[in-house]
Amino acid sequence: FATTIFPLLYYLFNNAFRGMGDSMTALWCLIVSVVINVFLDILFVAVFGWGVAGSAWATAIAQALSVVFSAIMLYRRFPEMRLQRADFRVDKPLLGTIMRLAVPIAVQTGFNNLGLPSHRCSLTRSTRIPRQDEIRRSSGSCSQSAWRSR
Repeated sequence: FATTIFPLLYYLFNNAFRGMGDSMTALWCLIVSVVINVFLDILFVAVFGWGVAGSAWATAIAQALSVVFSAIMLYRRFPEMRLQRADFRVDKPLLGTIMRLAVPIAVQTGFNNLGLPSHRCSLTRSTRIPRQDEIRRSSGSCSQSAWRSR
């Protein structure tokens, strides 16, 4: 769970830096994360002998520390980005604009996602036997079942 939330927050802060025109701070936050990750990987895997679990813990801790470092840097460098009570009020005209733009995109994405599996199935149920590399490239379960049925 933590390895899902921390990268999300890191990318949020990273994009905030870039949006404010400060791509160097975003780069330094990434460098700090990588250095911490490498150090913790060596410590947890080579010194403590934790193996794959140690590498996973090292990555999660490095990501968490990167989020903390990014938040501190964003708070210090850009006071206008600090959250205030007024930021949590709903701006109805802005919400309406966002919904007007987002709903058609969401519907289109939903239809695209619904159509993709059926498109894959129709391609794999042709009369010819698929080549081995085609099977490896296709990730749909129907293509694999189509191969087994021949």
